[in-house]
Amino acid sequence: MAFKGRGQGDIDFDSLQVTLVNSRLQQQNPALYLTISQIIARLRLHQEKVNNTFDTIIGDINIDTSNNIQAIINLVVALINADFLTWTNEASLLPNSRELIAGEGIEFDDTNPNQRIISGGGFSYVPMVTGAEPLEIMSTGNGDLLLIAYTP
Repeated sequence: MAFKGRGQGDIDFDSLQVTLVNSRLQQQNPALYLTISQIIARLRLHQEKVNNTFDTIIGDINIDTSNNIQAIINLVVALINADFLTWTNEASLLPNSRELIAGEGIEFDDTNPNQRIISGGGFSYVPMVTGAEPLEIMSTGNGDLLLIAYTP
């Protein structure tokens, strides 16, 4: 049986060994037979080492890839579910975002990088009273004071 070369998969060193034995080279040229036999044995050993190395590399790649993909998925899910306070409407990208809008009398100063200064816009507040003596401060009934804004 003649050696047919390499096809798909690993080289079949057993068939090489059988071919060598059937060639009767052992009786005709024992030194050449021993040399070829040792070459086959060493190739088999190196093939096992290469296969083990590739199996380890592929295993590491699969582990790293699955861990990285899972970490990316977890991050994306966390970002989608997180609450963000933005100063422009980002609802299309961040569904749980809330736009920070300055109410009446409130001003935002964004001139300093990475800072937002919030000022009252020059208004002051005084509590609303009933006018009775002694003064009674008015509330909403839930404990919230009623305040009147004025410009000093």
